[in-house]
Amino acid sequence: MRARAQAAVLLLLASLLSAASAQVRHDPLTEAETDQLREVSQDPAAKLKLYILFAHARIEAVEKARADAGLSPRERGQKLHAALEDLESLMDEISDNLESFAKREQDMRKPLREVISMDGDFTARLGVLKQQASAPAQAAEYQEFQFILDDTLDSVKGDNELARDLLEEQNQAAERKKHKSK
Repeated sequence: MRARAQAAVLLLLASLLSAASAQVRHDPLTEAETDQLREVSQDPAAKLKLYILFAHARIEAVEKARADAGLSPRERGQKLHAALEDLESLMDEISDNLESFAKREQDMRKPLREVISMDGDFTARLGVLKQQASAPAQAAEYQEFQFILDDTLDSVKGDNELARDLLEEQNQAAERKKHKSK
């Protein structure tokens, strides 16, 4: 009886530890990238430029994984899934930072234009990936990453809408400021 109770407790603890470790989220940034962000944490424009740089590296990783002929379709799909997950996380970080920077009274028009340009590029590149991967011959590979691809496209589009809205607000504020000074 006592052995069963101990076994039940151990099983419960194992389940809890397993659930806790499953909730740990992968950080898409390397240690060096995190250090770079810390160095510019007080400069929103510089921070956005770094995020843009990191996001470009992740889209390149997506395309490199897609072109890796040395992997089986399933392995390539899994690698694409991981690369897309990192890209989606960075896009969400960019959106979070844009929302945070919107509350400040700082001119962010130039970095916002860069974000909008990046988003347009990423939308096109991810759209091509989706079109190519959804071909019947790519079904095994596409099955591994189709949902994260859709989520990543949604993140890029949401990021683009936010950046466009903020740019419009900043342009209007600059125009009002210009008229006030006359």
